Amino acid sequence: MQYRLRRYDGEYRWILDIGVPRLNLDGSFAGYIGSSLDITDHKEAEQALAEMGRRLIEAHEEERTWIARELHDDVNQRIALLAVQLGHWAQDPPNSRIEITNHVHHVRKELAELGNDIQALSHRLPLFET
Repeated sequence: MQYRLRRYDGEYRWILDIGVPRLNLDGSFAGYIGSSLDITDHKEAEQALAEMGRRLIEAHEEERTWIARELHDDVNQRIALLAVQLGHWAQDPPNSRIEITNHVHHVRKELAELGNDIQALSHRLPLFET
């Protein structure tokens, strides 16, 4: 069994107590024999490991929240703006080949920047193996 025990100096320590019953030759109970180990360091290491795991999960969640916000607030807004611009151009098409080329170049540039930003975001996503 495990329990806490107060040491001579007043400090509480975790103890692992292992024992088995001892019997006399006639089969009567003679007491227990065993040992007690101070496992305080092991308990503290387990607690520190659990805390580190909790912190890692929190950091993961913060990163995922940040990425979701970036996708929603930045990427979606930029895509919506491009859609509005294309809608305006469809309603009022450019008159010259140069204007068409400029519009296509603008859209191409914006899409390339979006692609680069999405790729940079994807590199921040954690990879999970199944």
